[in-house]
Amino acid sequence: MRRRVFLAAAASAALARGDAAAEAWELLVKMAAALAEDNVSGFLEAIDPQMPGYDQLSEYVNGMIQQSEVRSIIEKISDTGDDRSRSLQLDWFLQMKRRGAGDRTLERRQIIRCDVALHGKRWRVERLEPVSFFAPPNFQ
Repeated sequence: MRRRVFLAAAASAALARGDAAAEAWELLVKMAAALAEDNVSGFLEAIDPQMPGYDQLSEYVNGMIQQSEVRSIIEKISDTGDDRSRSLQLDWFLQMKRRGAGDRTLERRQIIRCDVALHGKRWRVERLEPVSFFAPPNFQ
């Protein structure tokens, strides 16, 4: 099955490089794409390992990718901050299709709160709530 990542990012793609809001949004778009590409490390490398709940998030995302094919859609609801840190609210949609036998699919949609900050020259996620949104699906 060919998977696609649909991202409501067309408008922000036009923003000039060096714009803090555009760079923070680009980081989140890459995270959503990584989920759809079964790329756990690509998702987690955007996150500061010192973030509260990082270990639980890592466990959840690994479990989700092992159990399902993921379609990930994000839309920006709000974005505030400056050129060093940003706070965003995202409307995040996940569609998880069971791997292997059966064609069971589960969907989740939730407002995700995310804080990102510049660490040297790289943006990193410092808060992603609720972490439980990324828990492995229960296909029972």
